[in-house]
Amino acid sequence: MSPIQQILQRRAAEDSALLLHIASEKPSASDLAAWGRITLKRARRMLWVVKVLGRALLTKLTSRHLSYDEIDIIASGLNKLTGTDTDRVKLVDDFCEQAAKVLPHELEQHVKQTVATLTAHRNHPRLAFNKTADANNHLYFQGAGPAELVAAVETELVATANALRTDNMKFSEAMFHALVRKVLHPSGKTTDPFLPYRNCYVIVLDPTLRYHADGKVMTTTGALVDVKDLVNQELQPYGYAVAYALSTGGDYEHVGTYGVQRFFNQHQRFVGSLEHPICAYPGCDRPAKTCQAHHVQAAALGGPTLLSNYAPLCAVHNGQNDDDPSKPPKNGRIEFDPATRVPGLRRFPGDPLRYNLNPVTIKGIRRYLAYLRGEGYAASFRD
Repeated sequence: MSPIQQILQRRAAEDSALLLHIASEKPSASDLAAWGRITLKRARRMLWVVKVLGRALLTKLTSRHLSYDEIDIIASGLNKLTGTDTDRVKLVDDFCEQAAKVLPHELEQHVKQTVATLTAHRNHPRLAFNKTADANNHLYFQGAGPAELVAAVETELVATANALRTDNMKFSEAMFHALVRKVLHPSGKTTDPFLPYRNCYVIVLDPTLRYHADGKVMTTTGALVDVKDLVNQELQPYGYAVAYALSTGGDYEHVGTYGVQRFFNQHQRFVGSLEHPICAYPGCDRPAKTCQAHHVQAAALGGPTLLSNYAPLCAVHNGQNDDDPSKPPKNGRIEFDPATRVPGLRRFPGDPLRYNLNPVTIKGIRRYLAYLRGEGYAASFRD
């Protein structure tokens, strides 16, 4: 056992014993913060955990050698059952058995599912708004509802947000504007309000090529290509272009506006969710339909907006991803398995890919085919 493992195991045992002593001595949050050199927030959280569990349950949890994080997860679950006739002792026994077999994030999922089952009859959708603005004149609101309904709302907002988003706009800001658009101006229009203010570049295409009225262009080799593809090559450094051509009367007329696709469209996201049903990050269970569409090769580094470069990542893990492989690694980055094209996390260069082994992932088309062939990551699902 390495020194790190020894220290972590000893610390886990001491943390659970510490909670038991807090239950006996009842220190204040400020004293606890000063003695332990921890933040007041953490001290208050520890006192809250002790209050929720009580001495009897803490004694049971301490005897099972659970870590502080595991005890915190269990306390959060039990707190949601306040006022019910649930047998808390029996439930804690069940949680302890699970904790001995799984990792903390899997225990958290089990606790959430158990609590959801026990409280399904008394949970109702809700939405609340704060009445007082903060220093920036912002009001806050929050709500809760059935997961399927909230996911559908989020998916609808994501589509509008992608249409409204500009290069310098954060996705969360675009989501707010999308909500305002849907509620206050439910016209269904997704025209970019910032389009009139973008820079415009005039690009002269090769006059030696033959341009047809159906949008095809004959190259010097005799091949026919779509004018959109030709224009996209020219406008790649700029983002979009407006095309003009000579009319039969000899005047210039607008024939189309073309742009390099920066965001995955709804069709690509739909097909992508069939291949990858949940967030590609190991241990995450966020459904793909509510994830952000991640460019495995970053768009800023020339990555194309194609399904071959798509992986769903939730907002948290997409924000953590090391997009630029040339920079020193911080959190790791999502990469494709070269054989199966299944996305996985490479923590450091040279490390093996770690995959999301949630059973739901095997439902994805690409992974199920890999499973049938017994390739790479998918072989871990076999009995």
